[in-house]
Amino acid sequence: MTELAAVANTSRKSYYIWLKKRQIKTQQEIENAKILAAIRQIEKRHLNVSTP
Repeated sequence: MTELAAVANTSRKSYYIWLKKRQIKTQQEIENAKILAAIRQIEKRHLNVSTP
């Protein structure tokens, strides 16, 4: 990790702060994930409906 920080010209502390921020999802990302899950459920139900 120390070598990576040196190559990136940053401190280890800064790297871990950046990494933690990247793991936190924004409210918009959470909402988008919920909408996508709902769309996929509807698609799945729709595909399971047989047509005459």
